Amino acid sequence: MLQEQLEIVLSYARNLWSKRWWLAGIAWLVCSIGWIGVYNLPDEYDVSARVYVDTRSLLKPLLRGLTVQGDSDQQIRLMERTLFSRPNLEKIVRMADLDLTVSDDSGFDELIKEVKSSISMRKDSKDNLYTIHYSDPDPEKAKRLVQAVLTTFVENTIGEAKGDTVKAQRFIDKQIEEYEQRLKVSENELKAFKQKNVAFLSESGGFYSRLKNEVGRLESSKLELAEAEQKRNTLLKEIEGEEPVFIPELHEQEEPVTQYDARIENLTAQLDSLLLKYTDKHPNIVSIKRTLADLESKRELEISESKAGAVSPETAFTGSNYYQQLKLNLSQLEASISSLQVRVTNYQQRVDTLRGQVNTVPEVEAQLKSLNRDYDIVKKKHSELLVRREQAVLSQQADQSSSEIKFRVIDPPRVPLQATGPNRALFASIVLVVGLAAGTGLTFIAGLIMPTFNSAFMLTQATGLQLLGTVSLVQNDVRTFERKKQLVYFLSLIALLLFVYVVQIGIFLK
Repeated sequence: MLQEQLEIVLSYARNLWSKRWWLAGIAWLVCSIGWIGVYNLPDEYDVSARVYVDTRSLLKPLLRGLTVQGDSDQQIRLMERTLFSRPNLEKIVRMADLDLTVSDDSGFDELIKEVKSSISMRKDSKDNLYTIHYSDPDPEKAKRLVQAVLTTFVENTIGEAKGDTVKAQRFIDKQIEEYEQRLKVSENELKAFKQKNVAFLSESGGFYSRLKNEVGRLESSKLELAEAEQKRNTLLKEIEGEEPVFIPELHEQEEPVTQYDARIENLTAQLDSLLLKYTDKHPNIVSIKRTLADLESKRELEISESKAGAVSPETAFTGSNYYQQLKLNLSQLEASISSLQVRVTNYQQRVDTLRGQVNTVPEVEAQLKSLNRDYDIVKKKHSELLVRREQAVLSQQADQSSSEIKFRVIDPPRVPLQATGPNRALFASIVLVVGLAAGTGLTFIAGLIMPTFNSAFMLTQATGLQLLGTVSLVQNDVRTFERKKQLVYFLSLIALLLFVYVVQIGIFLK
């Protein structure tokens, strides 16, 4: 089996060698055409630019918490992905004046596609270092295009940040205006409600808390009144048990002392204290004034009777010191009891009034709480929006003074003095390989199409007949010389082909 395969391979090799001139001719034809095409390829000029994007601003840590800070890295990545979108490509083509080379829309579309497929931008490392690259036979065109891409990348990135700030500020201003209107409406509703229900509202606590406080004050006042009355009764008993000593007056007093003086003095002091807290229409003040007027009239009557010479033990004679002290304490207790009675009456009226409003006031207070809650929510949002607007203004001012994103052009685009492409040496090598492969392949196919039997084994395989014998060709000197000469010609032809290739490589690599 192995012998048969070897015979087949040797037969194909002999057949290929027998048609070696076909191989050389096809190789020369393909290489000549290919090398002429490679030599006539237009020169390519590579133009590139490198730019470093610095997102580490010194103001960022200083303004943290004071301004609204966006994600600069994310913004750069987004701009990198959208740089070669259709609107940006149109802008780049127009900036580079490439649109002047086309006259219709279809040509402009083809130009956009060509630019998009030829231009590239890559990130060199983990740092924000970008390289923009473009190749074109026209070096000036390549430089303009790379510069246009670089300008678009910088302007769009910075303009996008500033545009977002302006849009955010406009939105916040609009929201502030809306919340100001809502705040005014809430304030007017709250004011109208308070004016309408002023009689049911109190500044301290809720309804039940007020009612509880008033009941507590009423009970406390009743207790104080009961204590004062008990003291008065005890004092009256002591006065009844004390025997006064009557001593004639030695001289007439300029201003007689009456039993109402102490009470009048005490009530006057209480009136002065109440006037500091309440108006003249307060129930306690009205009651004390009425009591004072009554006591003043009684005092005047007693003084007039004393001056008329009426006989009175209290005015004609002076009792003992202890007796007089008891009388003075009694007068003070009477005044205190009158004041406490007025207080109890006033607190009782308040409690009765609140108990009469037990169904109305809680509903009013619930409505007031609802209005206050709505007002507080609107006011809180309005205050937050004001703070946000100040942050937006400060952010815009910070961007104007020092942008968070800075672009540093490391290598600006330049017009190359020498062509950087195409790689003619590589293309010439490819043409040589393709030419030899084409010659070999076509020669092999020709051998299959027009076979020659160069061995008994192949003849037997082809015909299926038994081969009786073979006649060998005797090589003489003339035939041997002819074969060697053809071999030299063939090898010279292949060597010349390789020599031409080497010369071209030398020219292309200069």
